[in-house]
Order: sequence, then structure tokens, then C-alpha cells
Amino acid sequence: PLGLLSLLDEESTFPNGTDLTFANKLKQHLHSNSCFRGERDKAFTVCHYAGEVMYDTTGFLEKNRDLLHLDSIQLLSSCSSHLPQIFASRMLAQSEKPVVGPLYKAGGADSQKLSVATKFKGQLFKLMQRLWNTTPHFYTLYKAQTISQSPGSYEQGLVL
Repeated sequence: PLGLLSLLDEESTFPNGTDLTFANKLKQHLHSNSCFRGERDKAFTVCHYAGEVMYDTTGFLEKNRDLLHLDSIQLLSSCSSHLPQIFASRMLAQSEKPVVGPLYKAGGADSQKLSVATKFKGQLFKLMQRLWNTTPHFYTLYKAQTISQSPGSYEQGLVL
């Protein structure tokens, strides 16, 4: 099924695609989703876990058409300054297995480009895989601390 990010990538590939046509496409494809509600003009509402958020699609296509070039990421990683290297190394690690999408074409010069939405989708997928493969641990406090209430400190004897 097509989701919001897939529809954004699809609409971004059309030269005549606009923010309004993107909003209309969302309303057309996601109208039956209980977490989505189409609003007037270029707006839509998504029901997140913490409540409803209204979005305006103004600028969505333009921002998604900004392709992430691996050359730029590699340039950042070759900088002598430490800060750009930190960001570049993370971006390179996340780009090792790019997600194939409408703006990612196999072969040629375009194979080094990813749309923002495609990159984000890949990052979300990796996060979800990591979450599914983890085992949560829960701690229960049976007796409140009496000596120190400062953050990061605890009484060893009260922790199981």
C-alpha cells in the first residue's frame, strides 16, 4: 500500500507536480486511513500517538526534490574539522544500502542520488528493524530513595 512518503516520492518525479496535486493525491489514496484526514486546499491532518497534527504541503515537493548526493556526504567526511566528519560518517553508514524508490535509478550518475523522503524511509525501516530485534527491560522502584534525590544518583541497596 502507498503511504505518505511513497506518494511524496511519486509526486516529486512529475515535472508538473505541485503541492496542491500532492495534497489531492494524499486525500485520494489515504481517505480510508483512520489516522489521516484531508483538509481544505493543501492541508491534511495526521493522528499521531500524542494527538492530531495538521500539515500544510507548501514546499513539500521542492524540499523532497533536493537530492542527497553521496559525493557531498563523502566530501564532508574528508574534512579536517571533527564536526562535519561526525555527520558525514553517520550519513555514509546509513547510505550503505539505499532504499530503491522512484528517484533512485539503478546505474549511471543518478544511482548516487536519493530523495529526502526515500532516505528517511530507509532510516525509519532500519529503526523499526532494530526495535523489533530488541528486548525491553523494565525496572520497578519498590522503595523511594531517602538520602539523595539528585538525578543520576541512586542507593545501590535499593536497586534489584
